[in-house]
Amino acid sequence: LVSPAPDLYACFGVTDVLVADVSSVTTDFLATGRPYAIVNVSGESEGEFRRRIPSTAGSFVLDEDFAALDEVLTAAAGGADPTALARAESRSYLLGPRTADPTQTFRSELKRLLS
Repeated sequence: LVSPAPDLYACFGVTDVLVADVSSVTTDFLATGRPYAIVNVSGESEGEFRRRIPSTAGSFVLDEDFAALDEVLTAAAGGADPTALARAESRSYLLGPRTADPTQTFRSELKRLLS
C-alpha cells in the first residue's frame, strides 16, 4: 500500500526508471536494480561529466538536449540497457551483493564497528 503522501522509498517501489540530478538519491535507487538517468546541465561533455561524477557509472546521462531519453525509456520498458552491467557493479560496490539486504549490511557493519 502507498500512503497518500508516499516517501521516497515507496516511490522507488512503483517506478520503472529514475531521472535525477546529482544527488544521493541515485545511490539509494541502485538498490532497485532498475535503470536511472542523471541530468547533466553543467555544460560539460558527457565524458567529462562522467569523470567528475562517480555516480554516473551505472547511469544514463541526459544532456540538455535529452538525446539519450529514448535509450532510457527503452531500458525502463525492459529493452536493451547498455548501463545494466555498470549499474550492477556500482550496486555491488556501494550496497553489497545483490542477495544482500543493504539495510541489514549497514546494521551489521555498524554493530561490528561499535563492538
